[in-house]
Amino acid sequence: PGGFPNKLGVMVQTTHRMEDFAHFVSNLMLLQRDANFEFQVVNTLCHATTGQQEAAMALARNVEVMVVVGGKKSANTRNLREACEESGARAYHIEGPDDLDISWFEGVDQIGLTAGASTPDYSIDAVEARLRELLNA
Repeated sequence: PGGFPNKLGVMVQTTHRMEDFAHFVSNLMLLQRDANFEFQVVNTLCHATTGQQEAAMALARNVEVMVVVGGKKSANTRNLREACEESGARAYHIEGPDDLDISWFEGVDQIGLTAGASTPDYSIDAVEARLRELLNA
């Protein structure tokens, strides 16, 4: 009673990054050696989302600012923004074109645009169009 359980199950939200999941599981494996418990891992990561994050990170390494479009409550979009920042770009999470601030782009030569997995194309297109308007003005 009160000790570590002898069986443990691990699942991950589909939008988490593979690196974070792998790090967690490897730490659990180290703990397992000392605590003597059994655990099972179920990988529910979405490969399309993981691929999207990798592409966004690659783009973020080559631009100064990333605009990430998606719902404010979207874990996928929030993770994309964090991944872009970790890749070296200043990143802004917006829901639509009205959220853009021209001051974000002052003195910036290269801007990247990405979006969360469930962001509709029309929303991404609207942000892209507004970005072009702001930058061409």
